Amino acid sequence: MIGPRGRRAARLAALAALGVMIVATARAQEPAPAAPPPWASLDVPDNQLASAVIAAGPNYENLWNQLFVAELRAISGSKNALVTEQAAHLLDLERRVARAEQDTLGTHIGSDALVLRYHWLPSERDQRIDGAVAESLGVLAQARNQLDRADSHYRAARSARPPSCAASWPALTASTATPCCCAAGSAIRAWSATP
Repeated sequence: MIGPRGRRAARLAALAALGVMIVATARAQEPAPAAPPPWASLDVPDNQLASAVIAAGPNYENLWNQLFVAELRAISGSKNALVTEQAAHLLDLERRVARAEQDTLGTHIGSDALVLRYHWLPSERDQRIDGAVAESLGVLAQARNQLDRADSHYRAARSARPPSCAASWPALTASTATPCCCAAGSAIRAWSATP
């Protein structure tokens, strides 16, 4: 026979087991931490930025495009000077990366995009975001060998460029010239070069 102390100890043990189960269940239901965005490899201190740009190699333009669109998304809908801390950080990072690109690679993809971007109205920024989404969908469709769908998405990405880009983004070719909006860049150039 179990005495009062035994029953109390059994109740405490059951409550402790229940608490452990509740904590374990809560942890299992927590969302997994989000993977950092690909451009995070460029979010380094200034003294490491040149190395990060060089290490990006041929993927630099894609990383830049993703950073550029992330900043556009962060300010999307903002029609005044009030922006979030995250948007301000991304703009500062864009400026730093553009300087490092010029110093290390001798190219000006970032600085050209930033200059043109300052002329855009909020609606034109939103068009650029739409273009980046369309290009991403085109890349996915092309990877799945859905060429008609990819073609449709790439055309949508090209047509999503803001009017202020029209003069600086003539017919795309396989040249090394980067479109002014940058966020719809290398995949569309490859698509435009195909017969």
